[in-house]
Amino acid sequence: MKSLLYNFVIELFATICRIFIPVKSNIMVFESLPDYSDNSRALSEYLIDNGFGKTYNIYWAVKNPSYYKEKFPNAQVKFVSNSGIYRIINMPIFISAGWLFATHGYPYYNKNHIRNNQHFIKVWHGCGFKDADSKLKNDKSTGIDNFEKILLVSEFFKKYMAPRWRWPQEKVMTKGFPRFDWLLTQTNEAMTLYKSFQKNQVEKILIWMPTFRNHILGGYNDNDDIKQFPILNTPQEWKNVDAYCKEHNVVILIKLHPMQKDYDIPWQNLTNIHLLTNEMIDYYNTTLYSFLSVTDGLISDYSSVTVDYMIVDKPIAFTLDDFHLYNKGRGFIIENPLDYMPGHHLYTIEDMKNFIKDISCNCDQYQNKRKQLYDVLLYRSNHYCADIVKELGI
Repeated sequence: MKSLLYNFVIELFATICRIFIPVKSNIMVFESLPDYSDNSRALSEYLIDNGFGKTYNIYWAVKNPSYYKEKFPNAQVKFVSNSGIYRIINMPIFISAGWLFATHGYPYYNKNHIRNNQHFIKVWHGCGFKDADSKLKNDKSTGIDNFEKILLVSEFFKKYMAPRWRWPQEKVMTKGFPRFDWLLTQTNEAMTLYKSFQKNQVEKILIWMPTFRNHILGGYNDNDDIKQFPILNTPQEWKNVDAYCKEHNVVILIKLHPMQKDYDIPWQNLTNIHLLTNEMIDYYNTTLYSFLSVTDGLISDYSSVTVDYMIVDKPIAFTLDDFHLYNKGRGFIIENPLDYMPGHHLYTIEDMKNFIKDISCNCDQYQNKRKQLYDVLLYRSNHYCADIVKELGI
């Protein structure tokens, strides 16, 4: 009952705001999941750095504005809350914004509140090979959101993703993602985070970014047989690979998917395999994608990060031990995804060790194949944000 009343009040207040508050072309509101991150943050930072803050009032909708005001005192944006009673209090900002940017959906307003003269841009959050979950496939309203444009990374993904998600072709923009600019530059902050994990004779650092297998909301993989974590199943197997990493002077940092339930990993018994958290990244005043630019290689699977990482042009390994189970359940947007995975294909622990060994001796077996696929899977640019801003007419 409380939820119904809350939603009624929001709808009523939004309706009143639309009647009395005009859209102002110089107001921008950004949103992302997690807060203040990913493509939305990359684009807002570009706008600030290039003087657009003199023309536009830039707001960020987050759950805890005070945290971000303290953490980023020089951000030159206004942090406002999008939760609880503040969703109502700040509704005039959202209703009047000429530009709205979101990575996922409508956390601080809904599609019924988007006005005809507002520019709602879905900057999106990834182009990979995994298919939509069954809930999305069966949702006939998917794709009819009142957005003006959605950003994808290439014509290749537009061809396969737009029909699947039922996005109108004319609304799909293929100029890459704003966060790709972070992959193009190695910053001092990212290098400092990198060096914080180096010790003794450690020289190489891998990042392992598995896609979610056990979603925090449940019911997103459509196959209960999929294991909790790829390749490594027991504490002894973790210790085995950890010892091999130590022997070859390699550290593996595991960055969990934000939608993944906690894994049961014996961190306390490991010396060269560590958890990388958002808090660590924030502490060094960098971003995940800035950090990716300085790593020595990537381990992932069906995640979109494997496509993005081709920009870094460093080795990639794909964990595929649950490929057939994943294909039977959630599935893929193309029939032959393995042909578009230029790197080590890992099915066993021995495959994992071979990749670690290659990293330790600077052996990059799949560089030529990555280069061949780059122009197929990605729009190529040296300034992604600039291209996107120009295309949008900001």
